[in-house]
Amino acid sequence: MGRAYVAFGLTNASAYEFAFILRRPGQRSKPHVPYERMRSLVQRCIDEKRFRRMDADVASQSLWATAHGIASLLILRPAFPWADRDKVIGEVIDAAVDGLMA
Repeated sequence: MGRAYVAFGLTNASAYEFAFILRRPGQRSKPHVPYERMRSLVQRCIDEKRFRRMDADVASQSLWATAHGIASLLILRPAFPWADRDKVIGEVIDAAVDGLMA
């Protein structure tokens, strides 16, 4: 799911930047369907003891921050001398998931 999130951001960089990076004064955040879907999957992993016992919102928001962070960096810093992009994305996402494993 994290890799798909990053791939969407990179494929649709302008839309991603508009939706997730640009600040809009006075905008209130509200729960949205993709986050709720991810949270339910994280809760399932916790319930099935695949992830260690922890708060599902903390785990979900940590994973979201991970995917958003690498997507944002790749979009906003294209001139940086990135190593193999797919390998960097994989390492970032895998490290975040590994940190939640039971």
